[in-house]
Amino acid sequence: SDVTADLPLPITAGAGIAYKATEKLTLVADVSWAQWSSWDVIEAEVEGGDNIELKQNWSNTVEIGCGAEYLASEKIALRGGFYTVDSPIPDETMTPTIPDPNRRYVITGGLGFNLGKISFNIEGEYVLFPDKTVDLYEFDFATGVAENYAGDYEFNAIVITAGAQISL
Repeated sequence: SDVTADLPLPITAGAGIAYKATEKLTLVADVSWAQWSSWDVIEAEVEGGDNIELKQNWSNTVEIGCGAEYLASEKIALRGGFYTVDSPIPDETMTPTIPDPNRRYVITGGLGFNLGKISFNIEGEYVLFPDKTVDLYEFDFATGVAENYAGDYEFNAIVITAGAQISL
């Protein structure tokens, strides 16, 4: 059957500050809040059948980060940072579908190349999640839907991004 659902994206708000410690070194810090509680229940419409309510019960999160940029030359910038945020997902709705099992710790690094009107940036992140064990299996007998998957969750990630900018 075809299924449709609206997936609300969370409202986010944040603030940051930058301090130019020297002519070549800039230090930054920021904090942001995400309203993941908008994922309380996700309603799915099943064509020719009953609608399904996917209970998520996610929590709002606060992310805290810091970083630095060092201008090694007029053309090269070196960047590094760190941020951390709790997982919004409670044990009772934890599944392998969205891998966010625990507080996330992220180490970042990057390079910027300024070639005049064109600049290139490359950035890498190493995302560390402490292992998590979900002991209790939650099952809604009225709907026949598993609300979580008990088990051991182990997950880390490496993320690489690259971009180019052209100034006209």
